[in-house]
Amino acid sequence: MAADIVATGTGAANGFTPANVVVTDPVLTLGSTSTVATNPLTTSKTVTATITFEFLSTTTGRADVTATYNFGNVAFTLQQVTQSGLA
Repeated sequence: MAADIVATGTGAANGFTPANVVVTDPVLTLGSTSTVATNPLTTSKTVTATITFEFLSTTTGRADVTATYNFGNVAFTLQQVTQSGLA
């Protein structure tokens, strides 16, 4: 199976103001090894998806000091795609 993965629930609606919080794209690991879409999994494996929330030191004044962040709405969405070379 080949799939695209995106993180959802990481925008301003859940408190993650882009000017003050940077959210990375998902990084996939298989055990301790990073894996990418060009390295398809051909058998059943457990893959871990990770994203990082960086609260920026460049935030001016006291912006977002009392902000509420809803991590409960953060999720991953997989969209199966066709990849050449896979049967």
